[in-house]
Amino acid sequence: MRVISQARDTGDEAGARALATEVARWAGVIGAVRIEAQATGFLAGVDPTAPPQHSEDIG
Repeated sequence: MRVISQARDTGDEAGARALATEVARWAGVIGAVRIEAQATGFLAGVDPTAPPQHSEDIG
């Protein structure tokens, strides 16, 4: 996923999307569910290398 994020960060959005599509496809084929979800999330606009976001406590 780092290579895909690096491609996006350097301005190669088309390359990043192509890589993420193939990663998601092959991860699904071999049953790598977590990697498939990360690649699919990347295609939806999520940055898998970003730190987790904490929600504010409501109370």
